[in-house]
Order: sequence, then structure tokens, then C-alpha cells
Amino acid sequence: MNILKGISRSFKALGDMYYIWKERPFSTFREISDIYHKRPLLDSAYVSAVEMLKRDSYMFSEACAAILDDVTIRTPKNKGAIITTLESEDERINLYERDIRKHILKYLAENSAPDVKRSLVLTSLVIDLEQLGDYTVEMARLTLLNPHKLDNNLHMKTMRNYRDRLNVMFSLSIEALSEKSKKNASQVSKLNQVLLADSEKFLRKLEQGKSLRMADVMFYILLTRYFQRVGGHLENISTGIFQPFQYVGFKRHTKHKPKKG
Repeated sequence: MNILKGISRSFKALGDMYYIWKERPFSTFREISDIYHKRPLLDSAYVSAVEMLKRDSYMFSEACAAILDDVTIRTPKNKGAIITTLESEDERINLYERDIRKHILKYLAENSAPDVKRSLVLTSLVIDLEQLGDYTVEMARLTLLNPHKLDNNLHMKTMRNYRDRLNVMFSLSIEALSEKSKKNASQVSKLNQVLLADSEKFLRKLEQGKSLRMADVMFYILLTRYFQRVGGHLENISTGIFQPFQYVGFKRHTKHKPKKG
């Protein structure tokens, strides 16, 4: 039975290497073998990136629960607790980033025919993943501003609506990154563009209003801007895996013509 399993694995390996050769017909046998045997290093790095995004999602949910619902989970209920908790989580995010970089360097160093494009894209994506953690910590600091806790406040309802939309975008982004789903990535981009347009309208109305305390105005402006940045990073992460490296983080159709003279 073990012999049959071994033969089956050997045939599968040969089949996989054949498909690699079809994609890169001018590669040597050593290069094809390297691609096959070293690919798990890069795949492992992508798995870690998905875990980073899941942790970012958890941090975002915890921060929003404290800010918008005055709820803290698994932490003492005081102003600094949620900040301390998320700072600790952010340190774990940073450890993930360093581990992914190490995997990428090892993959590039040991592979005679590495997938440079995929390696560069992942290197870019982990920057967005790390910055998501930073933004959730900064969001948690807004609990120190003591915003009015009025459930019927129209502005707070708007903030919760943005929070709910971003939670959907987190779920879609996790699926897009883990399953290489272009459909989900495209959906994240569309949702983020609508969120960005709606939040800009909200900010313009907020600037025209005169019935709020200055501290409350600061709270709504900062939280909305943080939401916009979180949405932007999620769009970069989800669509980045399909964009050419030079367009990661930018609109594909954007063109820049250098000025003459």
C-alpha cells in the first residue's frame, strides 16, 4: 500500500512539473524542479498573509465595538484597555510581516527560477496588511475623546453603517486573498468606491453643521478618515493579487505623461 502511495505521489509530482514546463517551456529541468520544490515557501508566505488579514479584521471589530458600542471583549472595561490590547495585537502583526519577508528572501535566494512578480506583489501587500493594524490602534485611541453615546444620533448611525460595510469588505478580501478570487476582489473595489463617495459627502455636510461640539466634530472626522484608509488598504490587498506589480495600489487606467522641458 505504501509503495502504491509513493508511486502515486511520484506521478503527481511529474504531472505538476509538466504543467510548470508548459508555462515555461524554455526552462531547464533544474529550474522546473526548483519551481516545484520551492513553491511551498511562497505558498506558506501567502497563507501567513491571509492570517495577518484575519487578525486585522479581528482588531478592526474590537476597535469599532469599543468606539461605537462602548463594548470591550475579553478586556477590563477602562479607557486604556482596548488600546493596550490592540497594541499587543499589532505587535503580532509586525511579527507576521517579518516572517513573511524571511520566507520571500529564502524563496528568492534558493530558487534558480523564482516567481519574481508574485514575490514582489506579496512584499507590497504585507505593507498594506501591516498598516491596517496601525490604523485600528489609532482608531482605538478615539475612545479617549469621549464622544456622546447617543444611539439615536444620526451621525453615530452613519458610523455604524460604514463599520458594517467595512466588515463585509474584510470578509470578501480574506476570500479574495485566500482563494485568488477575482470576483470577490472586484466586489471589494466597487464597495470601497461607494464608501469613499458616501463618506466624502458626509464630511462635507459635517463641515457645514454648527450644532456639534468641537470634540464630536473631531471624532467624526477622524473616524471617517480612518474608515476611508482601511477601505483603501482592503482594496489594495484584494485587487493587488491580479494587478501587474507596477499598478498595485493604483488605478490601472491612470496614465501620467511627464511634462516636457
